[in-house]
Amino acid sequence: MTGMTVPASISPRSASRSSGRSTVTNRLIREYLPKGTEITTDRGYLATIATEINMPPRHILGFRTPAEVFADLRTSATASTG
Repeated sequence: MTGMTVPASISPRSASRSSGRSTVTNRLIREYLPKGTEITTDRGYLATIATEINMPPRHILGFRTPAEVFADLRTSATASTG
């Protein structure tokens, strides 16, 4: 399958649709790691930060966490495959 092309667009960082989420993410990261703080190599601590940033309930998921949605998908996939 050579010669296939897929249209793609890359929005600039200044585009309004891409700046909101990164601004929120940067603010959350700064709560845990303020400027000037030496970043630790403790994987457990960094995993805790990542979990707390990535796991709050989301409006788009019906105010469920990504983990809850994933667990539901796994359960329904297991049930449908027998």
